[in-house]
Amino acid sequence: MIDLQEVKEYLRVDIEEDDQLLQMLITAAVEYLKNATGKEPFFIGKPQPIMVDCVLKNTGCSAGEAVIVGDRLYTDIATGKNAGVDAICVLSGEATLKDIEDGDIKPDFLFRDVKEIWQKLR
Repeated sequence: MIDLQEVKEYLRVDIEEDDQLLQMLITAAVEYLKNATGKEPFFIGKPQPIMVDCVLKNTGCSAGEAVIVGDRLYTDIATGKNAGVDAICVLSGEATLKDIEDGDIKPDFLFRDVKEIWQKLR
């Protein structure tokens, strides 16, 4: 049996999932742990830059040599901005041109889809 009062640190990892029940269960579990331990979780997930930072460290790339590609402004593109890497938004997923025009989070580059990125790189 784990004594939750002895827990020094725990992680919260969010998933990009539209399942509201799953999100509620995750939130409830985190609240339980916060109350039981008296501690806030260490958060790993978008838009925090930790995942990009780990990739840069493990590959030896600099932020200027890397990009992040995604279709969600508030997660993928915000992660790139927070990590200091260029952010490419593809319009084949969630984000729309109107979202980009009206929103505060702006990608560095914009493409219709990943295929268009590939064609530009060739």
